[in-house]
Amino acid sequence: MTSSTKHVQTIPANIAFGLIVFSGISFFIFWSVLTNTRYVLGDEAWGAAAVLGNIWEVAVFTIRWDLHPPLYYMALDLWAVISKSDLWLRLFSGTLHTLSAAFTYLWIAKRYSSKTAAICACLVFFNIILLEYSMSIRMYSWVCLLSLIVYFKTSTYRTKPSKANLVWIFTLELMLVYSHAIGLAFVFFHFVFGLIGLWQLNNRLLSRQIVTWAVSHVFIALLSLPVLANSMIKSAGHAYEPSLFDAFSLLNSLFISHYLIFGLLLSAVLLFGIIKKQFIVEMVCYLLLPIITFFLISIFVKPMWLSRNFVFALPILSICLGVIISQLRIHKLMPIVILVPFMVLNALSLNKIYNDYPNQAFENVISIVNTKLAALKKDQQLCVVSTAPLGQYWTLNRYLNGNEWGNPMFHQPPLNHTWQAVSDKLPQFAKTLLYIHSDEENVVLAENMIISSHRHPICDTLNEGQVLYVGKPDWEKRSIKLLSDNKFAAIYVL
Repeated sequence: MTSSTKHVQTIPANIAFGLIVFSGISFFIFWSVLTNTRYVLGDEAWGAAAVLGNIWEVAVFTIRWDLHPPLYYMALDLWAVISKSDLWLRLFSGTLHTLSAAFTYLWIAKRYSSKTAAICACLVFFNIILLEYSMSIRMYSWVCLLSLIVYFKTSTYRTKPSKANLVWIFTLELMLVYSHAIGLAFVFFHFVFGLIGLWQLNNRLLSRQIVTWAVSHVFIALLSLPVLANSMIKSAGHAYEPSLFDAFSLLNSLFISHYLIFGLLLSAVLLFGIIKKQFIVEMVCYLLLPIITFFLISIFVKPMWLSRNFVFALPILSICLGVIISQLRIHKLMPIVILVPFMVLNALSLNKIYNDYPNQAFENVISIVNTKLAALKKDQQLCVVSTAPLGQYWTLNRYLNGNEWGNPMFHQPPLNHTWQAVSDKLPQFAKTLLYIHSDEENVVLAENMIISSHRHPICDTLNEGQVLYVGKPDWEKRSIKLLSDNKFAAIYVL
């Protein structure tokens, strides 16, 4: 990325950086208060459960069951030392996302102008995909920040190679690899971006800088082998084989969702920049190449097409779009004409996303359980059996037994065949180190309540009305009495 004009900054960069960070974090706190009833469900429950252990337990917990490597969850665990509340855990992603926008401003302000920097920071912050994940306990804001800094460092290295920059890039790319299941693919796209720049700088393929660049990435690939092995063994439940229509839909929804015409308009602005020979290398490395790579791997190797797999590139593409918008010579108010609808429409999209969230459904679950608890006599107990995937069991414990309800190492799925075959050959000290136990019951015993991921023997000693099932009803059994039935879970009594 190069700038074509000198400028005078109207706002000192450090002050602007501070204002963006303050405003961004305030925005996330305000939004969290407004959506205080948004429960930690589904994939978010994973992170909320993982941080109940120490940093080693978080790593083991993740490696044993999750598709993704553990670095993000280990960082989240350090963040959670202060609090394990819903707001605080989600604020980690919000803070990282805000830093992405703030660093974008600093980087662009040095190369263009304060106006261009503000446009780019706005496009990064209000990108609908990035904004949605910045309000959840997921690793995507972490991945975006790492990827963005790698892009900045690589852009500098392409024109002025230095050992210090290379060390930064190597470290950050290795962090990317150990933060996401396909992190090595993200690194590959950054590698190609750097390679093209170094080739343009030296005008020959085997210069010393290019050889150094290639060798450093060979080392990263070798250090990535454990992650690759884990990714090949496991799979993402939502990944699928794409069609050409999916690729078109992705282009439309890179910056905005639910609004086809405006999405196409933003894509047209990017196309205009390419025609003007701006950011062609970025478009190839961070848009065209990822689409082709993920498309072909999904068709011929294993399904991996998910829109969120492109989040690593979205801050970079938003920067390209912002610079092109700032240089449009149609009218001086054109950036405002584009940015205001962009922010408003994405705010409306975000509101729709959280209106569809199953808050009321889960509130119904908690309400019924608490009503049953209140009706118990002094010496009675209630047994709550989660028949859905384990995430629901973790969530039930979080809201019925408190944020710090137990150690995650004793509340995991049974070992799969691969893990079981490995564990059978391990010495006892290794099993202890990896928390491989034979008594993992997935049950929490409280004074007047039992929460279990299966029908615990104690449940068999209770009366029928004292055993609640949360999940899909077993219609093969007789005498089912439904207490609630909705898209989140049915609550029933046998």
